[in-house]
Amino acid sequence: EQLQLVVAEPVYVTPDTPWEDVWGLPAYTPISMRDYHWSWYKKRPSVPVSTYKQEIGDKRYELANHLGNVHVVVSDKKLAIDNNNDGIIDGYISNLVSANDYFAHGSIKMGRSFNSSSYLYSFNGKLKDDEIKGEGNSYDFGARIFDSRLGRWMSRDPLANKYPDLSPYNFTSNSPISAIDPDGKLIIFVNGYRLAYPVENIHREITRDDKVFKGDKLGYWGGMDEKFKKAIGDHNSIYADGDAPTLTKGNQTGFDARVEHGRQAGLDLIAKINSGEVVLKKDDNGKIIESIKVVSHSMGYAYSLGMIKELKAAGLNVEVQYNLAPENPTGGNIPSNVKRSIQYGSGKKDAWYKQDMIAPQNDIKNVDENAYIPDGVPKGPYDSHSVTNFGKWIFKIKKGQEGFVAPRKDVVEPKK
Repeated sequence: EQLQLVVAEPVYVTPDTPWEDVWGLPAYTPISMRDYHWSWYKKRPSVPVSTYKQEIGDKRYELANHLGNVHVVVSDKKLAIDNNNDGIIDGYISNLVSANDYFAHGSIKMGRSFNSSSYLYSFNGKLKDDEIKGEGNSYDFGARIFDSRLGRWMSRDPLANKYPDLSPYNFTSNSPISAIDPDGKLIIFVNGYRLAYPVENIHREITRDDKVFKGDKLGYWGGMDEKFKKAIGDHNSIYADGDAPTLTKGNQTGFDARVEHGRQAGLDLIAKINSGEVVLKKDDNGKIIESIKVVSHSMGYAYSLGMIKELKAAGLNVEVQYNLAPENPTGGNIPSNVKRSIQYGSGKKDAWYKQDMIAPQNDIKNVDENAYIPDGVPKGPYDSHSVTNFGKWIFKIKKGQEGFVAPRKDVVEPKK
């Protein structure tokens, strides 16, 4: 079973060609945008084929307890049940991907686990590091590696001097069944437009709730999120859906509407922080000393600005904002609570046919750094916008160069 959406079919474009036949996008796209793309297609009448494919059963949903321990994972595929073998479906059950039961410090109990697809996340919702010590015996918390058999970290706590009564290797003050060990750092991933047919686009707008969630359940990032986590050294992350299919117009009204949707997601994130669902480290006075990073792509840029504005209103700062091919980059400014901001995208000196034609790039008004797609990396109307294409070069940028993806910091001061 699979869903397959065709981005574009090879066609010969004329002024009368319907827009949806040119690029598989809604026919109600503004005339001004049709004219813009027509001027390009006159020069290149054959559109390359690109296909997005999603297998039913690829999505994963975690069922976790109060500690974030992932006990059960199911997929989006339902299994039909025929109880009396009469050829009539009597109901459906979930497709079980994995199930685990844990000892107090996270070791998996023998005979009480099942994993059909090597699902990567487990105890406290953290990444399993099974390569050396075996399944469920080591977890990557971003800041440090945890050995679940010993119930101890493999390196000292950098804040150990604040807790002289505890071992610098202790985990959750030796209270693993009632507490978790926050690393005080958070990465927020905000995706952009997700390809769909016009009817589904409208349905998304009607049903959207602007809630943040854990894991790339939409399958948008294609592993790009994991590359960011590895480069930053942090696996504490949250996701937001910046897709706004009926607000794709490159005008200020559409941009501002996406910002407002992002504000709602920001409020939801703050509510989850206040409730303890999303945990950030605090100092001895109860003040959050978080280190938040934001990664956005395409129209997710405007959405992320809304989220950051709400974080600012709550007194929270952002260490760095990474913006990949932002749509309508001149639509808004980087908020003042962002310590460092970067824009990645098409180079100004690239030939027109190597430029990003999905979200033509201009500089964000007050961005700190710009990093352009280098020679030797695929460039073109689609490649220059593809989120996974950025993974081929931005993590090769060296320290001291614009666009370097830096390891996290523990405490961030706002811009003056």
